[in-house]
Amino acid sequence: MKVTRIIINLLSFLLILILQNYLIVHAIYTSLKQYLKVSERELPDLLANEEILIKGNRLLTPLLDESSFGGSYIDIKANKININIVDSSKKNDIMSNPVMEEYLNLLSFKKISNSLDKLNAALYELHNMAKRYNATNLTISNEYEFNKIVLYLNVNDYEKNKAFIDDAEKLYPNLLHIVIKAKNKISFNLSSSSFALKTRDIKNVIFGGDGLVTESGDQCTAGFWMRQDNFTFLVTAGHCARDATHTPDGNVRFYYYPSPPYLVGEMTYYEYEGVDRGFILVNNSDILVVPNIKNVGNDTYRELFIIGTVDIDTVGSHICIAGANSHVSCGKVTAINMVADIRGFGKFGGVINTDIVCQDGDSGGPAFQFKDRFPRYVYLAGILIAGEGNLSIIEPLNKLLDDDMIPVRYNPNLFDFDTPP
Repeated sequence: MKVTRIIINLLSFLLILILQNYLIVHAIYTSLKQYLKVSERELPDLLANEEILIKGNRLLTPLLDESSFGGSYIDIKANKININIVDSSKKNDIMSNPVMEEYLNLLSFKKISNSLDKLNAALYELHNMAKRYNATNLTISNEYEFNKIVLYLNVNDYEKNKAFIDDAEKLYPNLLHIVIKAKNKISFNLSSSSFALKTRDIKNVIFGGDGLVTESGDQCTAGFWMRQDNFTFLVTAGHCARDATHTPDGNVRFYYYPSPPYLVGEMTYYEYEGVDRGFILVNNSDILVVPNIKNVGNDTYRELFIIGTVDIDTVGSHICIAGANSHVSCGKVTAINMVADIRGFGKFGGVINTDIVCQDGDSGGPAFQFKDRFPRYVYLAGILIAGEGNLSIIEPLNKLLDDDMIPVRYNPNLFDFDTPP
């Protein structure tokens, strides 16, 4: 009888663990699951396979002669590294290279007509043309999956850029693909009287993905915590301070929103040309520094824990953002090391193009990747700096941070069941 009771208790415990793990994966992976259109049970294996694909692609990239190939990208669901090839005779050079021996069953060759040399030359010329025509508020990227140069712009900017577009289409009729998007705008109103409450007596926690607002009503999103020397800063997009009310010292005060709008701190340094970054100095003892990302929409697992950083270098890999209005939203990397020209801000080089859907007010929110074994732990990749429809631009960490700036990471309890190795 006693043995039976022990077995029943053990089975009940195991059932609870299985159910708990199911709920964790279901709750945390929701946005990624919706984007990939797969079940939550498939996601851990897909993410584990993605890690292998990324490693293989990193080894492959140096082997691709830019005159014979058109770049490579991964397909998570197909579990393939797709290689754009112009000269089919070069296929054996890749297949016989000892570096790729472990990845041969993952390689898929796609015959294309545009080499990377050809595309990069066109990209360079189009950037120069855009400058000559004073074309603004557009993004030009070399997207391997399409084997074309893709030009994104808003429908409201079409007429002012028409001369540039017409000549670009004539010059590169088979290389250029134009995507015209409608503005996906969200309105935000905040009365100045709501700033009567500046601080609170209780401890306040600011997560990545929380809403920030200036005294003049400019809305953005908290990115991540960073330390430099003995100071702690909250990183967000620098353009959030561009049109805001400044203090006599030239700083910009940022408040938590929506309610109550308590003071977070003052942005003491910001840039919005060439690089888009702003640092909010937090000297308010009521603010707790917690390197977590808000996981809106789930009451059980409200936080994702930043345990490290990642360099995004593989087209096709997944990426997610946490925005104050869009919350956690996922997509894939469509281009790396690209140049964006955003009206009022100028050119941004070395940024990452994604197909994530975002909204106004999401700027500054953290960009990150999940890992397969521990779905509550994520790796920081950068922040969102611009977007329209399903085009979102990420500023990577190597552009955001100086050498002496260190992102604050989560340090799990040594005895946590889910502590990663």
